[in-house]
Amino acid sequence: VDRARLAALRTGSPAAATALAYEETLRLLKNKGWGRQPWMTPSEYRTWLHREWAEHPDLLPHLNALTDAFQSALY
Repeated sequence: VDRARLAALRTGSPAAATALAYEETLRLLKNKGWGRQPWMTPSEYRTWLHREWAEHPDLLPHLNALTDAFQSALY
């Protein structure tokens, strides 16, 4: 996360912090080969990751919580 984003996070709203956390997670997942396609909604991306991560069900609650928080902050 660059300095401008950190500054925005410190002075921003909880919704801004949630959006930043989601965006950073997307970046990390893309670097690991699980990138979100531009046409995917957050829910579609979550569904796709559920299939991709079927062998790692312990990760899914975290993914669900972040996606739900992002969608609540966004809408």
